[in-house]
Amino acid sequence: MLTNEVQKLDLKAGGSLLSKWLNHARKGEEDILFIIGAGLSMTGYNVAPSGWDVSNMYENYLRAQGEVIPGSISGDIAKLYEYFCYPTIDGERQFSMDQHNNFIKCITTNRGQHRFIGQPNFQHRSLINEVIESKGRVRVYSLNLDAYFEVAESISDDLESDIVINVSDLLDKSNKENIFREWRILAAHGKNNINTRSVWSESLLTRPLSNDFPEYLEGEKKLLEKSLNCIKNGPNFNKVVFVGLAAPLTYLMTSLKNKVKDNFEWAWINPYDSPKEWVYKDTEKLFNNENGYWLKNSLDDLLWFAQAEFYERWLSVSCSINQDKIPLLDKYKSDDLKPTFVESIYRARRIYDVGIEKFLTAHSNFESIKVLNKNNHIYKYPGLDGNYKFYDSNLGFALHKLYIKNIELIQNSNEYAPNLTVAGRQFDANPISAHIFKFDPTVPEDKVANGIAITFDGVIIQPTHRHIIVIDVKYDQFINNLIKAIFEAVKERFPNEYMYIDVVKVEELEEFLNDQNFTKPPVRARRP
Repeated sequence: MLTNEVQKLDLKAGGSLLSKWLNHARKGEEDILFIIGAGLSMTGYNVAPSGWDVSNMYENYLRAQGEVIPGSISGDIAKLYEYFCYPTIDGERQFSMDQHNNFIKCITTNRGQHRFIGQPNFQHRSLINEVIESKGRVRVYSLNLDAYFEVAESISDDLESDIVINVSDLLDKSNKENIFREWRILAAHGKNNINTRSVWSESLLTRPLSNDFPEYLEGEKKLLEKSLNCIKNGPNFNKVVFVGLAAPLTYLMTSLKNKVKDNFEWAWINPYDSPKEWVYKDTEKLFNNENGYWLKNSLDDLLWFAQAEFYERWLSVSCSINQDKIPLLDKYKSDDLKPTFVESIYRARRIYDVGIEKFLTAHSNFESIKVLNKNNHIYKYPGLDGNYKFYDSNLGFALHKLYIKNIELIQNSNEYAPNLTVAGRQFDANPISAHIFKFDPTVPEDKVANGIAITFDGVIIQPTHRHIIVIDVKYDQFINNLIKAIFEAVKERFPNEYMYIDVVKVEELEEFLNDQNFTKPPVRARRP
């Protein structure tokens, strides 16, 4: 048994490894397969219950019904399911849909912090985005509890078609159809719905499907056969990542060994348990201690770290300086601040990039502005232009220059930081709010300017609370007209406060900041 010999990686090393693998997939260089158990519940904070919790729920339900539970199956959800959902009737074991429905109702009942419906967490949103941005070079083989992926899919902006597939929808399809090659995220054991079959039985999970099985398991077996056809018809994988798995997946390993490339690598992500013996049981020992890693952290933490590492490079490229010369990054060196850093940067990028659309609708639907503050969106990466600069490099540059003047990146808005503030000096005698936007020069300046002015309704604007609007326009000939239009719109809406709102071109921001004394009102607002 090689379990204890697998190289263990801490958060920094594990996050960097995962970041490297995902980056190769986004570049189209490698294929990665994530094999995920129990809805990610064992890999970090999530509202879904773990396999252990599900087992307890079901066992408590059975005892309340007066059932006697043999000691040999107690505590094992797969054994419990097979024993009670396939009762012996007239001397033969048969599937009972009634017992199955009782099982589903029991384990999907909301209890305490555990739920099977609701908003997906960062893990689901991130993996959905990795699948999208890698154009399918990242694939996810998810077990039963996958409802969160469907919710995450529904809030993505870039989907051309459904990428979350329920294996039960493939039962009537020929294995030659495109879906068996082009699947992206697969609910490989079915879904936990009433009157719908799903895979739980231990006998199927722990043996190759080529073995002989009792006839009563045929329904579950057909689901797994379709899932394995997705694996067989999919790409060969450079990397395989096991996440939050407890139950043996021997049936899968038998097929998977034929779908990995030479010199492939694998990782086991689980903060509690080391890699299980069933990973090593293949006779060829393809999965071994020499090509494997145990990442002893939650997937949640590893993804935060990987994205933080990406945005550190993003800032470095945007500012054209080394990371160790960017003071903003010093604030987020500790691991527990990585999520704050990623969410704040991504929020700033959304406001910078999507703000223009919201300004045009603000006059009729001000609630649209609040959408930019939500963190339930998919975490898209910034793209590169032909010069290997990020399209939103000017945002990174502006955040760096503002931070040097103690105008810091913020995560959420409040009374000191209105909805569209991306950086600010808060809880200070002279708070400052900075708003950074990119504009499409084809949109009429007056509409943009009016939209911006409306967003300041209800915002504190006074000599001791100034605002800086930093604008980025691709074509310089349009920028002066836009600045003029913004000034006029703000002056009309706030005739007594407009002088405390500055509008600056992004390329002139550094000069502007160097000329300001933020302990005093702007020069144009001072009395002679």
